[in-house]
Parts: sequence; structure tokens; C-alpha cells
Amino acid sequence: METYKLEGGQLMRIEGPAKVLVRSGRIYAVGNIYTVGKAFTVLRARKLVIKALEDSVIEITLGDNANIEPASPEEEVIDVWEESVSKLRLENSLILIFGAMDVGKSTLTVLIANKALNDGRSVAVIDADVGQNDVGPPTTIALTRIKSPITHLRQLSAEKLIFIQTTSVERIWDRVIKAIHKLVNYARESWSIDTIIVNTDGWISGDEAVRYKAQMVEELSPTHVIILRRESETNKLIEELKAESVIVLPAPFSARVRSREDRKIHRDMGYGRFLFPIREVSLDLHRVRIANLPVLWDNEVKEEFKALLSRMVRMRIYHAYQYRDRIYAIAGTSQWSIKRIPNGFLYILPEEWESGLLVGLEDADGFLVGLGMLKKIYYDRGKAIVIISEKLEQRMRAVKAMRIGFIRLNDRYEEAEKVYNLIRYEV
Repeated sequence: METYKLEGGQLMRIEGPAKVLVRSGRIYAVGNIYTVGKAFTVLRARKLVIKALEDSVIEITLGDNANIEPASPEEEVIDVWEESVSKLRLENSLILIFGAMDVGKSTLTVLIANKALNDGRSVAVIDADVGQNDVGPPTTIALTRIKSPITHLRQLSAEKLIFIQTTSVERIWDRVIKAIHKLVNYARESWSIDTIIVNTDGWISGDEAVRYKAQMVEELSPTHVIILRRESETNKLIEELKAESVIVLPAPFSARVRSREDRKIHRDMGYGRFLFPIREVSLDLHRVRIANLPVLWDNEVKEEFKALLSRMVRMRIYHAYQYRDRIYAIAGTSQWSIKRIPNGFLYILPEEWESGLLVGLEDADGFLVGLGMLKKIYYDRGKAIVIISEKLEQRMRAVKAMRIGFIRLNDRYEEAEKVYNLIRYEV
């Protein structure tokens, strides 16, 4: 523990893990003012810029690899952000935060949430960054309420989750918008929330990304859209969203840019955090239906028809299920394929296609109860073996459906591959 004296207006940059205690004066951090005797935390590998509002004394306890350094107003955005956020109308508001990866979207979300909370508002945050979610597991969109000031979104726990099935939104961005809309409505109707802040993903470059974010604005009708600009990556988005409700703010000079490998490690840790300690459970797929794939919906075709299909495609078909003009077949092959047959299409799933796939176990309203890893489906018995966490085992009665994800995990519960073939198979 070390003591530091700060003059009024002085800035300090702290990289965690660290705990800061105010001994005298007043310290500003992410929209909140800490007075004598108050303390706050900086999480591991996260940076936080603080400002002394008057001559102050603070005590800082540093953990391993933590760091402290002076910061100047010229290289930080603390005053610009505070001034802009102070002008926002927070009552009955919905605020969308856009920007590339590692530009400070999560930090700005915390700042706005703290300001709204201190203004007497009820506050909810939706973390819609499915790849680097701080509130919920990777592959999810998370909703939670904030009851007291925080310094990082990672300090929150999700109250409602929607499983998005993957960590990349490019192929499924329409689902992301629907999920955010559903959580916004839930926060308003069930919790009567005043201020909702949506922290979005970092996909903002390219025409398709711009269409995605523009569609999000159109469907959600936010009161404010804040775009964090680092260089030129947001120019097309800013041009597309010309409106009085759009505010452009600079990204922090000191924002930490994480590598692709860092991001994968973060996701892998996220999967483990929500799967350990593990339990194996058997799901009755006639009670807990597969939500997005019409397999074992009491729709298996007769043996004679399976034999005919086997001869037609020259491979053995073990099980086949009919859904409208589609036949879903588990076949003796290692390849995914879709073939035209008389009066419809044959969707071929290879043997053991399900092994290792991440799944979302959902309640009757489509909210996520918990994640699992699909190990094996026993079609003859209508059972699935799923690996879940010990904590989730106690809540399995709430599970009414299992949604198949597009991420395959390895034996260490790390992301091994994305199985996007399934998108074409979904119903």
C-alpha cells in the first residue's frame, strides 16, 4: 500500500489489479465522485483514469503486474466525456454506444450508468458484445441492473441472457437486434427502468456493418447514439447516421488494444467460468426440444423411406426427420451437404456432428438458463448427454428447450472451430 498526494485537477492512470482508498479530498472516476473513506477497485489488466477534484490524498494497494502513471488532459478524454454525458437527457432514455474494438465502449457505458444512478434514475445495462461480453458468457447478450456505482462492467452479474450461438455477429446480426429489442422491452415492462445503456460489439467497418448498426438504430429508436471515434473507421457509420441524436466522442489515447489471441483467451476463460465445475446430465429431447433444429420432434420417417433415401444418395442414413419439405438425415459421412430430392430437400448431418457443440439451455420465454456442451445424442432413446456446470444442475427444471450453437469446444472447453454449416440447417 502506498500513499499519493494529488493536486486539484491532477490525473492519474491506474492499471489493475488495484484498490484505491480516498483519505482526503474528492476523486472522480467514471462518472462517480469518491469522498473520504470511500474506495473503488480497478480490475486486473484494466485501466482507469482518475481525477482529483481538489487537493486529495489516496492510498493504493497494487496487485501483481499493476501499474500507476501520471496522465495529462491532452492525452485523456475524461473531461470531454464527462462534459458530453452531463448534457444527455437520461430520463426515459435508451442509449446505444458504437465503436470499434478497444476504444472504451465499456468504460463509457459505466460512466453513463453511474451518472444516471447518481441522478436518481433506475439503470439497466445491456452488454451486446457477444465476443467479449463482460456481464455474461461469450455468445450471449446480457441484461442487468445497476444498484450502486461501479468501475467496470465485469463487476456485474447478468439477470437475463439471450443465447446468440456464436461470438461473431456478421452472419446473424438480425438476431442480435431482435435480442436487444427483447431485453429493452423486458427492462422497461418488468423493471420500469428509466435509463438503458447498450454496449454494442466492435463490428463497425464495411458496408454490411454500417447496415447492421443503422438497422439497429431504426428498430430500437434510441434517444441517443454515441459513436467513439479512434481514427477513420467510423466515418461511414457517422455519415449514415446523420441525426441530432448522434454524438461523436474521441476514444481514449491510452485504450488497450488486445490481440486476436488475447481475445480468444478471454473467451475461453469465459466458457470455463460458466461450465466449471462440470456435471454430465441426460436430457429427454421429447421434453426439452431442440429449438432450432427439427430433430426428434416426434417426426422420424419410416424405415422404408430411410432405406429409399439411402439408395438415392448412396450412403447409409441412420435416422431421418421430416419438417415441411425438408428431410433431416444423420448419415454415414463426414461431410455436411444439402441435396435436392423429389418434393423437397435432404439436409445431411454427418455422424457425431453434435460432439462438442456449445448449446444454450433456455426457459419457456426463450431466455438462457445456462450454457452447456453437447456430448452425444442417442436418437433411439431420444436422449442427449450434455455437460453443464454444477451450479446449473440445480436449475434444470426451468429448462424447456436446447438451442444448438455454432461453436465447437475441445476437451479443454476451449473454442476449437465455428460450425457455420448449421446456419443453413436451422428452422
